[in-house]
Formats: sequence, structure tokens, C-alpha cells
Amino acid sequence: MTGTGSALTRCGVAATVLLGITGCRGGKSCTDTTLAVAAVTASSSAPFVLEANLSAGSRPVADATISFYAKTTAAGSGSSGGSRIGKAATDGGGRARLTFSSLKDLEPLRDERVTAYEAEFRPLNRIGGTLYCASSSPDAEIRRVR
Repeated sequence: MTGTGSALTRCGVAATVLLGITGCRGGKSCTDTTLAVAAVTASSSAPFVLEANLSAGSRPVADATISFYAKTTAAGSGSSGGSRIGKAATDGGGRARLTFSSLKDLEPLRDERVTAYEAEFRPLNRIGGTLYCASSSPDAEIRRVR
């Protein structure tokens, strides 16, 4: 997990068809981005990978920092929450990946269950000379297997 990512300003968001959200519409001065994630299967005894794909139009965005967030539900109460679980830089294909040894890495408290994750891109500086707009993904399910 490398880099840091935060934005000085926050742009409005609009949903896209492919499990992604794009940012900065209207009188923007940045290039629109789309961030997409997919459901994963995980267990308490095997490694798994969370992945996010960042693109601008049909082109991948490399060297961007993506933050990942876990969505949790408290056992028995139905209440939910979430927390940042890490960050990763995108590769040349626009993919950022976080690898975990098992769901135990994400569930330190007995009464919490991770049910989903999401990703966010909040650029602070230009990347390769381009100013990109912030974007975030919708939640993607983390399916549990034994």
C-alpha cells in the first residue's frame, strides 16, 4: 500500500452504468474519471484481493492513489458503518489492488461483519500533467464462504 490521496475540493457526482461514479460535471476544469469495483468472494482462512479500476474515458489512469473502505454490519443490531482499510496506487492498466490474508484482517472485532467495500479517488495534484476529477465507486459485495 503506497501513496496518499485526498482532495482540496469535492466535486458533485453522477452515477455511471458500470458500477462506477464519475465526478466534476458542469463548469469543470478537470478530466472526468470513473472508478469501478467488483464483488469478491472471501473467507476467514484464505487470501483475497480487492481491486478498483480507474479510467478517464476509455483510457486507464496510472499512478493514481485509490483509498479502499470496508462496510461493516454489527452482529445482531443491524447497524452499519465503515472504515478505511488501505490505499494502493494504480498500475499502467488503471488497476489498484489490496491483498488480505483473510477476512480476519478486516474484522478485528467479534461483533462486526464486513459485507462490502468501496473505493475513492481524490486527487491532490496533477498526474502526468493532467488534472483529474475525483470519483468514487458504489459498494461491491464481499461474499463469504467457509
